[in-house]
Amino acid sequence: MNLINRDNQYYEYTDYWAEFENIDTVIKGRKNYSDLDDREKFKFEIYIENRIRMFAFSVNTTRTSNTLEFHNNRICDFFQYEGSLECFNDLHQRKLLPLNWVKVINAAIKN
Repeated sequence: MNLINRDNQYYEYTDYWAEFENIDTVIKGRKNYSDLDDREKFKFEIYIENRIRMFAFSVNTTRTSNTLEFHNNRICDFFQYEGSLECFNDLHQRKLLPLNWVKVINAAIKN
């Protein structure tokens, strides 16, 4: 049941951020987090934090892959955008992300 809930959350997440009124914030934030106004930053931070949460919890799921390569590739793909990485680092510096999540992300990015 847990996997079904996670899958549903992922679909809800992607559907929400693909909506017209949200996609502009994602595209702008990916390019440059610093260029976002306060309202957009708030929204983009939620986008980044929720995705990080999905990465962290999915690493324990071997249904899709029994190696970290799959997960690391997805993490690297997500953080290929300068603004996304900048937001992640800002959230980390403000101590708003659990250290375990930060370790998973940083390990993937380093490889």
